[in-house]
Amino acid sequence: MIEIINIIAIVLGPIAAVLITRYVQVRSERRKEKSEIFRTLMTYRGQGWSNYECVNCLNMIEVVFYDNQDVVDKWKDLFEKYCKDQLDQSDQLKIATAQHKLLEAMAKCLGYSDHIDWDTIQHSYVPQWLSNNNLKQQELFDAQLAIAKSIECSAGQKLQRTDMQ
Repeated sequence: MIEIINIIAIVLGPIAAVLITRYVQVRSERRKEKSEIFRTLMTYRGQGWSNYECVNCLNMIEVVFYDNQDVVDKWKDLFEKYCKDQLDQSDQLKIATAQHKLLEAMAKCLGYSDHIDWDTIQHSYVPQWLSNNNLKQQELFDAQLAIAKSIECSAGQKLQRTDMQ
């Protein structure tokens, strides 16, 4: 009887070890993916989530947090607010609140709720020079667009005059 138990232990021991190791690796990888999304969104929370990195993270929420309905629901709520055609000041406040609620749900899912609370999420550091730089970049882009449209209109008018002659 003891020999049979030893043989079973010799056969099942390594199999159990491999299965346990694989389970721990999968869990660790899933947590890492969740943490990466959370860290990225926390990093940019004061600047808005209008960069590619944040958009990619937002698009992955339903895949990575599929097992946490609260996070998925908060993402869907935020998504609805994003999908409005015209956004006014009150919509921007609603979006910011929805973003913070999403981050709060993610923090809770990851076990950070004792350390990262609503106040932490709402207060981010964005230096004035960065805000000024972003504003200048937007102004430059708008100026370039205006110049391009002006050139396009001018070229179109020249074409029309040539066609008339």
